[in-house]
Amino acid sequence: YNLTDNQAIGVSYEHIRLPGKAWISTATTMMSDSVLDELTGIMDGKTTELHDLLNGFYNGQWGKWDMEVNVDALWFKASGDQHVTETSDVSQNRTVITDSKSHPHLYAEKMDLTHALWNGSLSLGQQFSSMQREGSYYNQEGILANSLTKIEESNNAVFAKLSQRLGTIITMAGLRCEYVDSKYYENGIKNADPSRTYFDLFPSATVVLPLGKTVMQFGYSRKIDRPLYNQLSNTVAYINRYTYESGNPYLKPMYSNEFTFNMKYNWLIVMVNYTHIQDKIISTYVPYKDDPEISLLSKGNADAIDNLQVMAVLSPSFRWYHPMLTAGIVSQFFTVDYMGQGKKLNNPIGIVRMNNTFVLSQNGIVNADFSWRSAGSTENMQVKGVWQFDIGLSKNMGKQWNLKLAGNDIFNTARTTDAIIYSGYRQLHVYKKVYSRNIELTIR
Repeated sequence: YNLTDNQAIGVSYEHIRLPGKAWISTATTMMSDSVLDELTGIMDGKTTELHDLLNGFYNGQWGKWDMEVNVDALWFKASGDQHVTETSDVSQNRTVITDSKSHPHLYAEKMDLTHALWNGSLSLGQQFSSMQREGSYYNQEGILANSLTKIEESNNAVFAKLSQRLGTIITMAGLRCEYVDSKYYENGIKNADPSRTYFDLFPSATVVLPLGKTVMQFGYSRKIDRPLYNQLSNTVAYINRYTYESGNPYLKPMYSNEFTFNMKYNWLIVMVNYTHIQDKIISTYVPYKDDPEISLLSKGNADAIDNLQVMAVLSPSFRWYHPMLTAGIVSQFFTVDYMGQGKKLNNPIGIVRMNNTFVLSQNGIVNADFSWRSAGSTENMQVKGVWQFDIGLSKNMGKQWNLKLAGNDIFNTARTTDAIIYSGYRQLHVYKKVYSRNIELTIR
């Protein structure tokens, strides 16, 4: 709604309900010094998710300042029931029934002020968010401990950015100051160790340098990536009798220093990214309560990891054919503690993606896309290669409607997950196949 020529407000509300049902058949081989077992399992599960999102915004001018305010409120509920039936070669068959519930809600507000200054602009702002997440897990047979957890977190931040044009050169410098207060509760009692406060500064800088038809961009930024809330839960979930899974309330956030270089010439783009990450969050595979036959798949912090990414994008355009080729290498420099010594996981991963767009008419487009990823190292895992082919047809139906028919992973080649996780004195070989071929029909 336009209050005046220079001021507007708006409100939106969205409700989403996502029911789900899954039936999964599994086969597991357990090999250790004390046991050799073949497991077959059937998992039958139901899930329900409810999302309610309320958003309000204000845009306006106050003198020479441009103001933008956004306010969000999110209410979320999720529940899941899982029924697992296992058959074992060497021990008794087992049925495990679990029930889980999650109820997060979030309130957030952000204000931006922008003012013209010299040959550019000055931006100031503040941001606030408050989150609470309650989760419960119940196991009917008592194989796993029941749990009730709650996380409360508030985040306050102020930030500033200065943008200036110096001849043909564009420069930007920014600083964000952030204070976070996080509290963790187990069974209604506050746990002081994983309850923490953080005060951080995050600088950033960018320089854009045009040289004839070539444009180069140099950048630096310091960032933080906090653990997902489900990664902080101490709830232990059941995978099979030899493998459980849980979060880790003692996880620390990841801090990264990122250096970037981008270059654009005509239809060629080159991107180079180098990142040093402290306290990288990785998957861990450790004994469960000192039981040598049961392993716990969880998350932990590594000391540091360095990533280098080099990508090139070629996107020429012809009359009715618009290809886009992306090719590059992603390489990490990381040593994991394995079998009492350091194991280097530095094998680079090659990436190729070829997108092809064919314009049949003003109203019809065909897309045929191919993607490939080589084997290599990522975090503390060694992964096998994978590829897939997608095809789609999009057509405008009059002036109001668009119809899109897409077939994803036509040859069903992306269905396999094949990886080895190295952690401590154990390694976990994950080999999983799912039916990934699907057809989508979208009308909008």
